[in-house]
Amino acid sequence: MGPDGKRTHHCGLLRAEHAGAKVTLNGWLETIRDHGGVVFGSLRDRSGIVQIVFKEPPREPLRPEYVIAVAGEVRLRPEGMRLSLIHISEPTRPY
Repeated sequence: MGPDGKRTHHCGLLRAEHAGAKVTLNGWLETIRDHGGVVFGSLRDRSGIVQIVFKEPPREPLRPEYVIAVAGEVRLRPEGMRLSLIHISEPTRPY
């Protein structure tokens, strides 16, 4: 987490150059899905949306529209798995 436990970045402002950085994000959980032990979610704030991946299942059940904080390392999706509809180098539509 940030030095004061608060967000260090906004979801929609993360870019490829942030890969490897430790960040703390706050926002609304848009989606959450379990794919056989790997839990994926979409977190959004006023700047856009970012995909989050949980290393372990969340300790408590999470539902869409919960407000959460997550801390972790920014990683790029592997080649061939990146979404062509979302350009990481361009800001996403703000809410």
